[in-house]
Amino acid sequence: MGKWIRMAGLAVMVAGMWAFSPITEHADKYPQDYFAAPVPFDLYLSGTFGELRSGHFHSGLDIKSPDGRVGHPVLAAAEGTVVRIKVSATGYGRALYLRHPNGYTTVYAHLHRFADPVEEWVKAQQYRRESFEVDLYPPAGQFTFRKGEAIGQMGNSGSSSGPHLHFEVRDTRTQEPINPALFGFEIADHRPPRMRQLKVYALNDRLETIGAQLFGLRQNGRHYRLPEDTLVVGAWRVGFGLEVYDQHDGVPNRNGIYGLRMYVNDSLWYAFEMERFAFARTRYLNAHVDYAARVRDRAWFNRTWLLPGNRLDAYPHVSGRRGALPLYRHRPAQVRLVAEDAWGNQSELTFWIRRGEVAPPPPRPYNYHIDWATGGTVHLDGLWLHLPKGALYEDLYLQCDIRNDTDAAHYAPRYRLASPEVPVHRWAELAIAPARPLPLQLRSKAFVGWIDENGQLVSCGGTWRDDGMLHTHVRQLGDFTIGIDTVPPTVEPISFERDMRGRPRMRFRITDNQPVTGKARGLRYRATVDGRWILMEYDAKRDLLTHAFDERIGPGEHRLRIVVSDDRGNRTVWENTFIR
Repeated sequence: MGKWIRMAGLAVMVAGMWAFSPITEHADKYPQDYFAAPVPFDLYLSGTFGELRSGHFHSGLDIKSPDGRVGHPVLAAAEGTVVRIKVSATGYGRALYLRHPNGYTTVYAHLHRFADPVEEWVKAQQYRRESFEVDLYPPAGQFTFRKGEAIGQMGNSGSSSGPHLHFEVRDTRTQEPINPALFGFEIADHRPPRMRQLKVYALNDRLETIGAQLFGLRQNGRHYRLPEDTLVVGAWRVGFGLEVYDQHDGVPNRNGIYGLRMYVNDSLWYAFEMERFAFARTRYLNAHVDYAARVRDRAWFNRTWLLPGNRLDAYPHVSGRRGALPLYRHRPAQVRLVAEDAWGNQSELTFWIRRGEVAPPPPRPYNYHIDWATGGTVHLDGLWLHLPKGALYEDLYLQCDIRNDTDAAHYAPRYRLASPEVPVHRWAELAIAPARPLPLQLRSKAFVGWIDENGQLVSCGGTWRDDGMLHTHVRQLGDFTIGIDTVPPTVEPISFERDMRGRPRMRFRITDNQPVTGKARGLRYRATVDGRWILMEYDAKRDLLTHAFDERIGPGEHRLRIVVSDDRGNRTVWENTFIR
């Protein structure tokens, strides 16, 4: 018999490689029959809790529409009262928060519409505030729902990429999301996670990567192996990265795993699991994954060692120096990586590794060395960058270059600050001085621009200060300059005619020539009919403004006015008359 190790969310037999599923392990911790399914059909998932997403861990389950359409009923998972309603053009879109008496709150996001009483109240609040986007907290007990009662309709609002329900279970006290799979929902999954590639990182004594090698994997059922039984690596210590995803019965989606463990010579060395997390720490995903590989290759590698600045609470066990594995020349180590989904399906990769000849690392060119623990400031001719404490996950060896290629569109040199492959956790302050005087009429149109991989200038916004520099905040590194935006947005009628009698809605597309990122604001708009504000719902994915006619616009001739402005204050006014 093997030796048992028990820990939060895990119960494994080290020598016998058998495990309870996380659902079974947590059955006494979370209620198994309190919540019902939030939809009246079988649950098929396009996203799992803890799934690796851009800049965050996924905080719920994405439940697929059975026919790819919006409008299916969304049901209250248990009796509760509505405590929050949020409507946004991005993010969760139309979202409803339902608090239950057992200490949990469920969240229903990307809705098409709310239940009628809620929908009417929200619309009244939008008109009162003259804003499509609202964040509302109804009076206690104003809206209550019984278990299984319809609270709204499945939709595709916000940043959703297709009709589905984003469903969360949160701890009401802390608002931390908890993996909904642990609450007993019936979801068919008999497929083990699929391992794709292994990456071996040579690490120096500061646990910095000094080299990496990628290996393909050979599969035999749920077991994987490398082309060679024993890896010989010229490093004193290594870390590993595993590209792995999960799939469920009946769906092709590549979803996230629940946990990853590493055993060294049959002893647990590292464990990662997605039982719950705090929203304040979700951006540490950028430290958990190989961020450079994600940016460069669109590949998601789970690290098996912790970067110094990683403060994520998702590692119930880490041995050695933050998970780094020391290597010995004449003492190979057996490594076993075990990936698991929430339903207990497992796949594993086993190999041997030992140290080979260790060559001196290649020189690392840099201008500035910024310590991850303290942050630091970069001063260049015409540029100032401050990375605060907590902005980095590991030391940054910053290579700065200046290219004096200003032209009519760029009012500063092109400054290269490291690379977009370096993750930045907290907002860094960046200031750039113009290389030549700006005409007074252009000062308000200037922005700090980040140059993306396609060479396009993306606005990071900016504010002039008394030091004569344009200041902004960024959370990415790379190439920066000063750009100018004098082009107003466009307003294009999509569904609008002079005679709108009998038409249920009018629709317009609003676009801008200048993409934005960070704290730069996207398009802002205001629509009025006969001088009175009207509700225009904004779909940021499709750049659409839509007004659904109701009794607020009566019969007769009316004057419609739409004003759209961008981050630099360029404005377009579109006006026309119509008949109802």
